[in-house]
Amino acid sequence: MALFVKHEWSRDRFHENHDKMFRLVAQRLQLDGKAIPFNIWDTVYPLMVVDELEDEIPGIEQACAFMRHTRSKITRGEKSFRSAMGFVSGGLFALFTFRFL
Repeated sequence: MALFVKHEWSRDRFHENHDKMFRLVAQRLQLDGKAIPFNIWDTVYPLMVVDELEDEIPGIEQACAFMRHTRSKITRGEKSFRSAMGFVSGGLFALFTFRFL
């Protein structure tokens, strides 16, 4: 439990405004209404949720959504491979201060 808490509290501390950042976590439900176990809780949201968060909740200055598309097939000519991919909303670089090489 201590390792989990340490990991969660150390997340994204290298960003300039890390003290103002919060992660929204959702718990998915099965069709019968039962919760899917904890280890599958997710931070993935449809990109359109970002606009709603910024419009409807006072105090949110910037929001960014991430959608995972786990089984993408990429093809060029005769060659193809499968790779995990994701999509992010436009606020990514306004919110996070990643350093580029």
